[in-house]
Amino acid sequence: MLVANERRELDLALIANHNAPMPRAAVDLLIARARIEPAYRPGLLARPDLSNMELAPLFLHAGAERRLAILESLMAREALHPSDRRPALSGPAFAGWLDLAAEDRDAAFSAIADHLGGGKALAAAMAGDASRDIAALALTASGTTVEEATRFLIRLGDDAAHSVERIFALVTLMRSVRPAIAFRLAMHIAGTATAAPQRRGQHLPAMDPSGTPSRAGNARPEAQPAMSDVLGKIGAKRERG
Repeated sequence: MLVANERRELDLALIANHNAPMPRAAVDLLIARARIEPAYRPGLLARPDLSNMELAPLFLHAGAERRLAILESLMAREALHPSDRRPALSGPAFAGWLDLAAEDRDAAFSAIADHLGGGKALAAAMAGDASRDIAALALTASGTTVEEATRFLIRLGDDAAHSVERIFALVTLMRSVRPAIAFRLAMHIAGTATAAPQRRGQHLPAMDPSGTPSRAGNARPEAQPAMSDVLGKIGAKRERG
């Protein structure tokens, strides 16, 4: 009832009071407001009564230890309730994303979001995240290799693309998550977690990784990024900039 008043000072007081019970409905409202109100984030992340799953939408603003805990919670959820296999990303589709990255970032983010079923919310989250963590997660969720995703992120030509440290941080993030976990996390951050596909309970026998028309094979194994090439591209962009 108090959270429903939508009063910032009251929200912050409730968040800071760890003795105040925090019903799920109140948590959902405060997490949603925290997406646009930075002052809400530290207090919510510091509350000991909130689970890592509840705090997954604030992953970008969490410290290293909390990030790891959130990823572990998502991995546990995935183990209990595996996601359906997502459609494979075709080579021409990714090539189109690369072209858009250099010409129209918003269009590129919209194309990725549409592929994942995240819609405008995911596209807006990627566009508004200067760290490019969400874009990296979305690319991983799409089935790109780390090397391919790194090419896309550098192609954006923004501040993150020109930062060697940021690129390495993004590579580390992408290496640490499987596509199914990256998908869940990206949707939580964008506020569209319910968009994740539901399992249909259909039995699919184990098959050779090469796959068949009715059951796609495993995604291509992730190639290790040629970091010398990555750094060379970053340097070239800096010289041109």
